[in-house]
Amino acid sequence: MTDNENGPQMLESPRDRGNLAGGEAADTVAQPRRGWTARRLESPPVPDSWPTYGTPEWYALDTRDPRKRLALFEAAESWRLHQLRQAEDDWLLDNDPDEWNRRNLEDFRAAAASTVRRLNIARERTRAELDAAAKPRPPHQLQATPGWPAIRVPGQPDKHLTYKEGRQAA
Repeated sequence: MTDNENGPQMLESPRDRGNLAGGEAADTVAQPRRGWTARRLESPPVPDSWPTYGTPEWYALDTRDPRKRLALFEAAESWRLHQLRQAEDDWLLDNDPDEWNRRNLEDFRAAAASTVRRLNIARERTRAELDAAAKPRPPHQLQATPGWPAIRVPGQPDKHLTYKEGRQAA
């Protein structure tokens, strides 16, 4: 309904008016509606940036500031997407573990490979090297060194090796 000098009137839909010449009358009736709707549906100017939800900058904004609402909507959408990914991962873990492994462990493998390259631990020892390292070695031969104190001989109490003028003495 609209108000004019004759009082309230019901607006008719263009379909109810029958065959209008060239649709001119229909446009005059629908025009105020389109203007009202368009004003309501126009999106307000969107700020270029807004603070992250929950930060001190966000709390400092006025509650009517559109940036505060945008940050809230952004956080809600991020949470929705997070929940969606979690549900998808849970479903994959239950129904297709191979695909779950491919998706989730890919990042871990890349990070591990990067760490191995960075720390230079990529070279693994061969079986022959491991076997050689496992073989028993002959016992270490104690030698006295010039300028160093005497060495206790293991398994022989009160026996020491000392270095004396170019030779070792026990």
